[in-house]
Amino acid sequence: MTARKPKQSPGQRLRAEIVSEMAEAHVIPDSKEDALLDAVQTMVDRMAELDAAVTRDGPLLTSGTGVTKVHPGLVEYRQLAGTLPRMLAGIVIGDSFTGAPKDAAKQRAANARWSRRDQLRDAQAARAGL
Repeated sequence: MTARKPKQSPGQRLRAEIVSEMAEAHVIPDSKEDALLDAVQTMVDRMAELDAAVTRDGPLLTSGTGVTKVHPGLVEYRQLAGTLPRMLAGIVIGDSFTGAPKDAAKQRAANARWSRRDQLRDAQAARAGL
C-alpha cells in the first residue's frame, strides 16, 4: 500500500510554498520570519474556516426578532484579509541585505572615489608625520 499524504490546510500549504521559495533563494527564515510564518498559517486557516461558515450560513443573517445583519464571520474575514498582506511583507524571500543588483559602472565610480579619498588621507598622514 502507498502511504497517503495527510491533507494540508490552506495555511500549511501557503507556509510550505513560502519556505520552498526561500530555500530556492538559499535563505533560511530567521526567528522573526518563523513567527510571522506561524501567524500567517494560523490566519489563513482561520480565513478558510470563516469562508466556509459564511458560505454555509450566507452573508446575511436574520435574528429571531427579524433584524437582518451582516454575518460576523464576513466582518472578521475582511479584517484578516486586510492584515495578511502586512504580515506577508515582513517575510523576505530573497536576500534582504543585497537588495537590487548594483550597477557595475556606478560601483566602479564609487570605488574610485573611496580609493582617491584613502590616498589623500594617507598623503596627509605622511606629511603630518614628517
